[in-house]
Amino acid sequence: MTAVVRESADQPMVAARVVELGAGLSIRTQEVAEGTVHALARRLLADCKFREAATTLKLAQREAGGFQRAADELERYLPARGSVGRSTPSDPSRG
Repeated sequence: MTAVVRESADQPMVAARVVELGAGLSIRTQEVAEGTVHALARRLLADCKFREAATTLKLAQREAGGFQRAADELERYLPARGSVGRSTPSDPSRG
């Protein structure tokens, strides 16, 4: 059986930040194997420092407005940068 792991452009940066904050561990796509993932999961579950850091991160994200604020900020940013993969409705008064 083969697992296919797809990465988006931000995943390595997000993973690095989670590791930096002590809330998790990171694994490179090339290193994904059942034994490696199990070992990392055991380490995460056994060491309470990961849970404490994740709880702190969760609270900070909630206080900052959570996913809704993040989505709102992205929506505000995109018009300033121009259309990104979105088609804009045509203006019937033009053309």
